[in-house]
Amino acid sequence: MAQRIVDGLALPVAIAGHPALELCNTVAGWASPQPKDYLRSYHHLAVLAGATGLLPDRAVHALRKNAAEQPRRAAGVLRAAKGLRSALYPILAGPT
Repeated sequence: MAQRIVDGLALPVAIAGHPALELCNTVAGWASPQPKDYLRSYHHLAVLAGATGLLPDRAVHALRKNAAEQPRRAAGVLRAAKGLRSALYPILAGPT
């Protein structure tokens, strides 16, 4: 999967046109024994939310600042987002 650099972080190239689909596309090679995960940190999640149009730049900046100040909380949010992504993928991708 091709990648782009947004705010200094590697994200997959946006191809799906919808934030939920773009979230699922943060895993390259779902069926692969070793898929590539682009959501490597809370910062990646916040930047993705901005890049998909869910949040304005000022909100992304504030979230990243808060994550640096509260890393445990940010890690919990990242885990929850990855859980959501895992639940969405089979629904949005359809039968395999």
